[in-house]
Amino acid sequence: MGRRQREWARLTRARMMRQMGNKCACCGATQGLEFDVIRPTGQHHARLEYSVRTSYYLHQFRQGNLQILCKPHNVIKAARLISLSDLLREGDKSNNSTTPSSSGT
Repeated sequence: MGRRQREWARLTRARMMRQMGNKCACCGATQGLEFDVIRPTGQHHARLEYSVRTSYYLHQFRQGNLQILCKPHNVIKAARLISLSDLLREGDKSNNSTTPSSSGT
């Protein structure tokens, strides 16, 4: 990656952080901040090269699908997203939800 690309990525990330308040959306922490895609799109953006990843985050930011989380909250969210027990629990909720019957009408 060229020097200009790295500089563009660094400045763009700093600008997005500033525009989003430079603090964790969950707890307000101001250290150890990371971008988090609110509704993951299935892309493995963490594996992308720095400037390409910044472009991806910029697109998500423009779509309103980006937030800032501190490292601990980002880890918690990631664990929830991939937790099989959470997936099963969600499936149980949808299977157990019933439509109220029209009794006596």
